[in-house]
Amino acid sequence: AARDTAQLETPITIEDVRAALARMANGKAAGPSGVTPDALKAMVWREEGLRDGEDEDEVDNDDADHLASVIHSLLLDFWESKLDFESWKRGILAPVPKTG
Repeated sequence: AARDTAQLETPITIEDVRAALARMANGKAAGPSGVTPDALKAMVWREEGLRDGEDEDEVDNDDADHLASVIHSLLLDFWESKLDFESWKRGILAPVPKTG
């Protein structure tokens, strides 16, 4: 059966970045960068409620939009082979011993 791979060929969107950040699990350890998912999520919070004169249910935090756009830009440059991070090609394996 043929698989639809068109989605894999589509560049990442800013909405994809925001959705991925929102789905990150809380309380997890930091990766090689030292940044925890909790820290990233805290930097991209969105303010619930209304500002004076605004009709939206959710108001964007300008700093959050900036961080999401920086992450999006880095990912696009990596996707388009304009940017390459050696550290993105490495992982850390840490054995977790179990009792019994």
